[in-house]
Amino acid sequence: MEELLWETAEEIDLRVAKQLRNIRKRRNISQEELSIRSGVSYGSIKRFECLGKISFLSLTKLAMALDCVGEIS
Repeated sequence: MEELLWETAEEIDLRVAKQLRNIRKRRNISQEELSIRSGVSYGSIKRFECLGKISFLSLTKLAMALDCVGEIS
């Protein structure tokens, strides 16, 4: 029988934030550079990477700027 894993919404948000942060770092892109590339404010990126809080539109813009939409969907 398959074991079910239950995560809270907050845990999922933090996991996605960590995943995008790791992609950004692997590509040697600073938060400032990602802000310029994506059109998402630097403060929003900082908050997202620390707290996992961001609008869905901004998350999509970040994923597009990092060319990783398929990796987080």
